[in-house]
Amino acid sequence: MHYLCEAHARWQDAHGSGIFRAMIRDAVSRLVRAWLVTAIVDAVSSSALAVFAYRSTLTRLWQGVASILLGPAAFEGGARTTLVGLLLQCAVALGWSAVFLALYLSWPRLRRALALPRGVLAVAAL
Repeated sequence: MHYLCEAHARWQDAHGSGIFRAMIRDAVSRLVRAWLVTAIVDAVSSSALAVFAYRSTLTRLWQGVASILLGPAAFEGGARTTLVGLLLQCAVALGWSAVFLALYLSWPRLRRALALPRGVLAVAAL
C-alpha cells in the first residue's frame, strides 16, 4: 500500500496535478462568470423588450419560455411555470456559455481575436 501512495505522489509531481487543478478551477470560474452575465443580460433585455415593446407581462414572457417544454398548459401554471421558464432560460445560458468556453479554450484564433477590442465587438455582433 505504501508503494502505491509513493507512486501516486511521484506521478502527481511529474504531471503537475496542481497546475491541472488550477486550470480546471480557472475554467470553472470563467464558465460561472460567463453564465451569470449571459443569464442576467438576457433576462433583463428580454424582460424589457416584452414589457415595453410588446406591452406584455413578465409572467407571460417566462411562461412562454416554459411552454417550450410544457406546451400550452404552461400559460395556466401561474408562478410555478414562470419559475420553470426562468430556470430554462438559465439552463440555456449555461449551455451556450459552456459551448463558447470550449471554443475559446480550444481555438487559439478566437482567443487572439478576443484580445483585440474590434475582435470583442465582432464576436459580440454574432
